[in-house]
Amino acid sequence: MRRILLFICSALAAFSFAFIMPALADSQLFSISGQVIDATGSPVAGANVTLIDYAYNVIGVMKTDDNGSYDFVNVNSSTATITVRVSLDKNGKTYKVPSYYTRWYPAQGNVSIKSEETQFADYPEPAEGYLYGAIKSGTSADARFITGDVYLTSVSTGVKYHQVANNTDGKGSFYFHVPPGDYDIYAVHVENGKKTETATLRVTVQPAWNVNEHLPVVLVIEPGLIPLPLHMLPQISSPVPAISTPQATGFSYTPLALAGLIGLLLLTGLYFVFQKL
Repeated sequence: MRRILLFICSALAAFSFAFIMPALADSQLFSISGQVIDATGSPVAGANVTLIDYAYNVIGVMKTDDNGSYDFVNVNSSTATITVRVSLDKNGKTYKVPSYYTRWYPAQGNVSIKSEETQFADYPEPAEGYLYGAIKSGTSADARFITGDVYLTSVSTGVKYHQVANNTDGKGSFYFHVPPGDYDIYAVHVENGKKTETATLRVTVQPAWNVNEHLPVVLVIEPGLIPLPLHMLPQISSPVPAISTPQATGFSYTPLALAGLIGLLLLTGLYFVFQKL
């Protein structure tokens, strides 16, 4: 009987070392901390920070303090790596730090996440936007990018902006950072003493923190064409009625009119002759 009990105890001990101890080793305690910042680099207080394991199980949730800091102390994970997800509820809108900003870290020791990995890209709302692009010498495949002066005018305020576009690699030779709204934009190019202008485009600038959030504007100068910009075109307050032009039919009314006139003169002469008789 004692041998049986000794065998059972040995088996339980072996089971503990084979299964339980590795599990305890995998779930060792660790700490993780960092700081949440906004698009300008300022700390964000009250942001939601969720700590998750590699199986996307939630380990813990907390809010950042006044300095944008968070600190998960003595926590454990069922997986070997962990990361955080960050969001902010503000003015009825939820902002999120893109998940690909934050790396996966080993679930051991003291982990410190760089603030650049928990930075909001769209909070706070930007007060200005970007408009950039290039000037091109035509629309054909062999058209080249050219230099020139670019003029931008706000439709709502009339404020004017000007830039000299010297870059000809097509990667953005002019660059405006202006308040959101509608704008009229055109370019002037001088070559061999000849001045040409592009047509005026109406564009909309959206709020943005990054210049690459919107597509570039390409201003095209057609070879041999000097179009007037939009602000120089005559303003027509009412539609001009169309003028109807008679279509040629191959028949002329001139001989018929002449014959009628001659006949009328003959009849008048005969009338006066008969009056004298």
